[in-house]
Amino acid sequence: PALYATLLLWKKSGTAWTDAELLPVTKLAYPGPTTSVQVQFADGSQRNINFN
Repeated sequence: PALYATLLLWKKSGTAWTDAELLPVTKLAYPGPTTSVQVQFADGSQRNINFN
């Protein structure tokens, strides 16, 4: 199955966004019909999102 993701960006300072800030996610790992997705960010950090 396909995975569709939406990311809401918010900047408290109100300053203009840089190109790097507008693309914070570098990779989504979705091995199939599981209950989680691994997200890799441009700063090197990773998060595991569980749908349970």
